[in-house]
Amino acid sequence: MKNIYNLNVNQLTREGFQLRIIYRDDRTGIDNPQLQEGDYSRTQQLIQVFGLDRLNPYNDPQPDGNFDFVEKITVNTETGAIIFLTSNLLIKHLGICLH
Repeated sequence: MKNIYNLNVNQLTREGFQLRIIYRDDRTGIDNPQLQEGDYSRTQQLIQVFGLDRLNPYNDPQPDGNFDFVEKITVNTETGAIIFLTSNLLIKHLGICLH
């Protein structure tokens, strides 16, 4: 199952595109690229936790801290959508309980 998020743009291009996932700590007001709690989540940037950074710029399987811009896999350039590969990542990796 995938989650698809429309960025409300007509077309996307790889050149100059950057996607960052940031958590704002309510206590400190500081933006963080990773959570500060949890054994797994505090050691990984959120872009990796969400499965959006698995490749380096040469498409080798090595995370580099940047969004993997892969047509029809993580992005649809025609519709301007970002594709999260699974909907259960938060529950699986972060242990979040949804009520």
